Amino acid sequence: MANRIAKRVGSLKTKKRHVQWLFPNFPSIDDLEGSAPQGFDTRERKAWALAKLTEAVTAKYEEITGRLNPTAALSAQFEDGELFFYVDHIPIISSIWLEEHEGIFIAAQWSIFAATFNITEKTSGKKLCEALLKVGETDNAALRDQIISLQAELATLDTDIAIKEQTLDKEIYSLYQLTAEEIEMIEKDRL
Repeated sequence: MANRIAKRVGSLKTKKRHVQWLFPNFPSIDDLEGSAPQGFDTRERKAWALAKLTEAVTAKYEEITGRLNPTAALSAQFEDGELFFYVDHIPIISSIWLEEHEGIFIAAQWSIFAATFNITEKTSGKKLCEALLKVGETDNAALRDQIISLQAELATLDTDIAIKEQTLDKEIYSLYQLTAEEIEMIEKDRL
């Protein structure tokens, strides 16, 4: 399954989007230039605006870095026209409003990314966001549909595995007649 998805995703043309696509609530450079201090010439206004945007983006990256740890669960979702990316079920990316076909396709790509991205102690929010900005594009509707379908199939399999693991855990706990406290210790150690 993973090979089938990788083969299809590998044939996409990657387009790196601008950081303000990922954070649409950030002001544009033009808006920032308009709020630059009086007396600045055009070059100074542009430099001031770029510095303010860089400052906001850096703060957002640091906020996201604070949520990342090697056990963090990543996921993506497109719901009601809005694209989301989550770290441990908390949205770190939102307010990206897209047409249905584009949103579903990007969410499928982000879900694949979420399943394969390796978080270490040194992983930064900037690294994660830069990866999310690289979105595959294609005019081939069949390829888009195949990627979406395979990703949905993989998500269903992952859910089935998780349910079976929980059932098996309960059977093992019962077999060994573990107390609630012992089960709680085991569950905490998994995190």
